[in-house]
Amino acid sequence: ETRAQIRAPSAGSDVAISCSTPEATEEGAVSLILRSNGASLPGSLQFVYYLEPLIERIYPASGPTMGGSYVTISGSKFPSSVASFVTCRFGLSEPTLALRVSGSAFACTSPSSYAGARALSISFNSQNYVREPAFFEAFTPMVINNVLPACGPVNGGTQMVVLGGPFPQ
Repeated sequence: ETRAQIRAPSAGSDVAISCSTPEATEEGAVSLILRSNGASLPGSLQFVYYLEPLIERIYPASGPTMGGSYVTISGSKFPSSVASFVTCRFGLSEPTLALRVSGSAFACTSPSSYAGARALSISFNSQNYVREPAFFEAFTPMVINNVLPACGPVNGGTQMVVLGGPFPQ
């Protein structure tokens, strides 16, 4: 049993109580019972415990800094019955909604960011993210601006210069 502490209501809202869940020995639903002055308050709320999810693979593992990559997160112990607010978080960016694509995979869209690696994590309650994230690499996309010369003889051998970048070293 865990005890709740009354939190002062904010303007225009109802009183809210706040408490932390105790550790559970197994996954599954438990009843939430509220007691006040020795009496149980009416209501039939449930809380669902799930096992710690594991990210095993992400694909693709990299994408352009402009964002928009559709990244699939595959793993194990992903809860089968979760709230509709499954979210992904790339580094310190704002969380984005994730879409279930199979029993062991979710997909989310990468946000725009600077180049470099960042932790990619998933949450099944929009609060607790997996303890061991994967890493997603954002890269500056290559751009081709021009090719000089733009033509040459059919027998080949014309030296070309490609303008643009950034090019791999």
